[in-house]
Amino acid sequence: MWKQKQQTPAPQPDPPSTTQSPASNTPDQPPDDSDSPEQVQTHIGESLQIKGRITGNEDVHIVGEFEGTIELPGHALLVGQNGRLRAEVTVRSLTLCGNLEGKVHVSERTEIHKTGSLTGELATEQIAIEDSGMFRGSIKLLQPQAGEKPDPPPADKPPSEAASGDPRPGASPDRSNGERDEQAG
Repeated sequence: MWKQKQQTPAPQPDPPSTTQSPASNTPDQPPDDSDSPEQVQTHIGESLQIKGRITGNEDVHIVGEFEGTIELPGHALLVGQNGRLRAEVTVRSLTLCGNLEGKVHVSERTEIHKTGSLTGELATEQIAIEDSGMFRGSIKLLQPQAGEKPDPPPADKPPSEAASGDPRPGASPDRSNGERDEQAG
């Protein structure tokens, strides 16, 4: 009676290639999932002036002006040469090429480059200040995190002997870090 028309499936577009490089993505396409989190970075440009709070799970690069709070405890903050910050900052690492004024807590390493300037309170585990880099304020050096162990005492002596000094002639008393001066003879 009724003849059923045989339906043919409509042609489907080819699936996107999985070998696309991130550079070939157009602006409306998301980046490949293969991008590592370390490569993804938020960039606040030179012409931007922001007041507020930054929190998140990625590294941030600021070359504009920012006033407020930055909370990125597991991530890095890079302040470019033209960056100007008045902020309370909590980050894993800080690279400073611009100006930062405020209270800063860096759980690992702080680098102040020759064009960088930090004014305020700094708490950090490590600090490096390049020639001409500026730091004004107070600094608190943090102890290594729980997963890291301090340097062990010298292997040639038990810890109790290392603290008491070396009775050998020509050796000076041990310093607090376990090193000693010995004369060549």
